Amino acid sequence: LNGTFVHSGDMKGKRLVDSVLELKVDLMRAGSVAFEYKVDSERRWDGLYFMVDGETKMQMESYEFQYESMAFPLAQGYHTLQWIYHKDVAYEMGEDRASVRSIQVLGTKYNTETCFSCPK
Repeated sequence: LNGTFVHSGDMKGKRLVDSVLELKVDLMRAGSVAFEYKVDSERRWDGLYFMVDGETKMQMESYEFQYESMAFPLAQGYHTLQWIYHKDVAYEMGEDRASVRSIQVLGTKYNTETCFSCPK
């Protein structure tokens, strides 16, 4: 996903909907997840959450027109990462959409400690 973006879909006219992007990772060592996001929705009622293993790490963001960066540490092991756009039952405001881009997960494999000659 690095260099492109995904978005929550067309939420116009929809009521009480969650759009979820889920990524499961297995970290061989402690690492982190970093991403950029932007949101245009009804303030305080609709918005984007970020969760790790069912725990909210980023509270709902409803009104962020420019891409903002976030990063969170991750322990070694299996993790479920979720970006959730929540649309409530009431009003439509703005684009009613969240976009996420540049997802980077560090810790998924060890660096090579041995140098090898370049092929000729």
